[in-house]
Amino acid sequence: MGELGGGLGLPQEPPASVFAERRQQGLDAGPGAGKPDAVRVEVDRDRGPGVAPGRIAAFAAGISPSVDSTAGERERGSLEPLLINPVSTLAVATGKWMAAAVFAAAALSVSLVLVLALLVKLPLGDLGVYFRIEPWQVGGLLAAALPVALLAPAFQMLVACYARSFKEAQTYLGYVMMIPMIPTIVMMGMGVERSPWMNLVPIVAQTQLIQSFLAAEMPAAWELAVSGGMALALSIVCVYGVARLLRREKIVFGR
Repeated sequence: MGELGGGLGLPQEPPASVFAERRQQGLDAGPGAGKPDAVRVEVDRDRGPGVAPGRIAAFAAGISPSVDSTAGERERGSLEPLLINPVSTLAVATGKWMAAAVFAAAALSVSLVLVLALLVKLPLGDLGVYFRIEPWQVGGLLAAALPVALLAPAFQMLVACYARSFKEAQTYLGYVMMIPMIPTIVMMGMGVERSPWMNLVPIVAQTQLIQSFLAAEMPAAWELAVSGGMALALSIVCVYGVARLLRREKIVFGR
């Protein structure tokens, strides 16, 4: 049977002495044998996965106040009495936007801090992986991600204005939740190279800034300014669009 197995190239069971020898080698090496060597994990700022804790939370937290203050109020019939007051529609839209932005910013900040605290507390050292983050990195991550808390509710309010009911608006915004995931998927799957023009694209700019801070690299001040300014500018455009829509009877009375 042994000759047949050798002729067919089948693996043969090693003798018992081999197992005894390997077992003795493991005992001689001590209890630390077999453990992986400590490695240092770094984030590739050009082709990294774009880890962005809290970014999705800003979109998720902004849905309820954004929908309730637009499609929800129109469905309940409370939007008309609000617009009767001697206040411009731009002021009304701005107030609704700021209220929703507070929820989005709070959710983003809490989610970001909790995720980072969890990564620090996890016993990753047993696997040979050590995660360490400095306070200046946490501040940088917040500064890079907070503009998303302004853009998310503004865009969600604009989309919700076209919905006829609260449930319909929630359905629309369910697709909007995919927006913060797209840059991460593209950068990770397609290997998109980092480029200065990305600072002009909201969400994409925040993704690459977060990659830089996680890699313990301080981005240039102009990158933070441009990315935040573009997100704020687009937010203002969305709020202005909401104000224009609130002047249309079809939007206000269309239930």
